[in-house]
Amino acid sequence: MKNIAIIYKSILGSAKNYATWLTETLHADLYTYGEVKKGMLKSYDVIVVLSGTYAAQMPLINFLKKHWDEIGEKKVIAVAVGIAPADDPQSKKSYDLIPEYLKQRIIYFKLPGKFFGLTPGGKPIKENLDPIIKEVKSNLDSLQL
Repeated sequence: MKNIAIIYKSILGSAKNYATWLTETLHADLYTYGEVKKGMLKSYDVIVVLSGTYAAQMPLINFLKKHWDEIGEKKVIAVAVGIAPADDPQSKKSYDLIPEYLKQRIIYFKLPGKFFGLTPGGKPIKENLDPIIKEVKSNLDSLQL
């Protein structure tokens, strides 16, 4: 069976909104970072990890490092959510903090989020997820199960 896990960490709510919408659209299982224990992700084919970006730091990096031995051979999509647009120097700085061995194996997206009620980069809306949904479905179609 082709299974999808959506795993998120959200402080201001944008990553949680996106994770919930992805879960509903893709009929996936939803977890927070704290719920994921060793061995839980073995049965999943596609793992989508979301987190906000806080002062150029992304909790998703530590999550990926911690669980890489279990998910590294799976289809992994990392989604950073933040106020700065993808082409902003702060967003590029955040991306550059991802270790090279992870960058080579993940598919990365940056989505707009909010910052204490401010949304200059755009607010979380379902349509922002369209490229990610397309990527997940494409990966599922290519799996030989």
